[in-house]
Amino acid sequence: MRDAVHGLITKRTEKYLPGLTWQPVSDKIVEPGAWSQVFWRSNRWAGAANREDGDYSSRADLVAFADEVCRWRVVDEQSRSVRAVSISGDDVYASFDSSVEAFSVKDGRPTRLPWDCASPVLALAADDVHVYAGCFDRKVRCEDWTGPPLSGWARALTVLDGALVQVACEAAVLVRDGVVVRTLDAGPSTNEEEAWRRHDICALGSSSTYLVGGLVDGSLRRWSTQDWAMDVLPNALINRAVGVSVEEDGAVVACDAAAVKRFWASDAAEWRAPAKIAAFASFEATVAVGLTNGEVWLLDAATLAPLRSVEASEAGVASVALSSGVLVVGDAEGVVVAFDL
Repeated sequence: MRDAVHGLITKRTEKYLPGLTWQPVSDKIVEPGAWSQVFWRSNRWAGAANREDGDYSSRADLVAFADEVCRWRVVDEQSRSVRAVSISGDDVYASFDSSVEAFSVKDGRPTRLPWDCASPVLALAADDVHVYAGCFDRKVRCEDWTGPPLSGWARALTVLDGALVQVACEAAVLVRDGVVVRTLDAGPSTNEEEAWRRHDICALGSSSTYLVGGLVDGSLRRWSTQDWAMDVLPNALINRAVGVSVEEDGAVVACDAAAVKRFWASDAAEWRAPAKIAAFASFEATVAVGLTNGEVWLLDAATLAPLRSVEASEAGVASVALSSGVLVVGDAEGVVVAFDL
């Protein structure tokens, strides 16, 4: 069985990571569901096989270094789209269907056992203490608690001053230690067509001074964290918001499926995507935009001028996360890749 697993990983390595050679270094038997380190390459982590139910399963999760730009790659052929990725400190969190797994941002080593959320994960957010998962069953889960069902899918999350912010249809809800501390209503839709549902919030971003929400109708809401006064920008985007971010001075970068735009700023800017936008992330002065053609574009947040592009996936980008010196991409076929920037 062990030889069969080694052969399976070798075949998948040839498929996904041509040019890598594998050397087994451990035949250690591990507990069911735990990770077993079985391969090394040049004294760097190169691969892992997962054991389930006391025996090697047909699933082989790969972690590998592909080249100088790609730090590591995880392949899970049993999962569909990796809908959410998040970076916090030294950890990368990724959703594989209803499971959340954590990897070292440095080298891709698993840092904890998978966390089963019992429902497909739509969104992730993390800080130095907690990891939050927004799920298809309308619940937000933390390792310490599970929130009550929301009025809509928990499809957008952010962390603001130690509190979780989650969406519940037309409202942004602040939760601390599982307890709702504030509810911010987005108000009526600015689009009369199908107004009954087009004022749902579908994207969130935050800084220490502002919280911003992007809506299904393409409008934006911005709340000051000082007094929670709300600003409304109707018709900001042509279609539903894919992602939003906000700076300390209140300037907002937001995108729909076609373009990235800058609002509430002295200098307006716009960047038109060469393919459909599927994912968005920001970190400090940089914005990352993931496209369905597999490209990720990095833009200057102040001017939206392109900084560089990365060929991240042949299957199309489903999620992105950005941190200091690293870009993490989840694709539409169960692959997570970390790139050096």
